[in-house]
Amino acid sequence: MTKLGKIKKALAIREYTVGYLLALLLTAIPFALTMANEGLNTERTSVLSFIGILSLIQIFVHLKFFLHLHIKKSPTENFAASVFALTLMFIMVGGTIWIILNLNNRMMS
Repeated sequence: MTKLGKIKKALAIREYTVGYLLALLLTAIPFALTMANEGLNTERTSVLSFIGILSLIQIFVHLKFFLHLHIKKSPTENFAASVFALTLMFIMVGGTIWIILNLNNRMMS
């Protein structure tokens, strides 16, 4: 392996490690907030808003560090990947809300 290959491999490992640690931190913070919410004197909406903001930040961390969507690449590739990611998120979040509301209606009536 050439010296340039070793440097690229080390940078890739470093990028994945930073992404993993950021994703882990952005997952641990909301978990800790929900577990400690009983002892905190905060409103539920503020905690949920903060968790939502952290989830958006985590999406961008995943896009940058794991899907390698950088500003330097062509806009077409980034746009296609972003549309695909947004479609998947819409399906997952929308489906989850639909199922929860359906179960709520069935159990409460």
